[in-house]
Amino acid sequence: MSPREATPKRIGMLLVTVAFVALVPWLGLALGLFGALVAALLVMGVRGMKRVVGVAFCVALAASLLFTVALESNLPKGPVEKFVSGLIR
Repeated sequence: MSPREATPKRIGMLLVTVAFVALVPWLGLALGLFGALVAALLVMGVRGMKRVVGVAFCVALAASLLFTVALESNLPKGPVEKFVSGLIR
């Protein structure tokens, strides 16, 4: 792929990153990361919606558990984190 052919994907990835950073305070880590990964994988040309959703779900779940539960970090809490914390406590 020549640099000129890759330009739309680069712009798409930049837009996904900007959207993730802008929306994570409201969506929280899990939902924001899931959406960003789905969008990024589609921009990169990954085929198969089951695969895209499965990978995004697994990575978002692992990151959420790592940062929220294991490391007890103070990341923005979205609807998913609020729901899970209500179940745990």
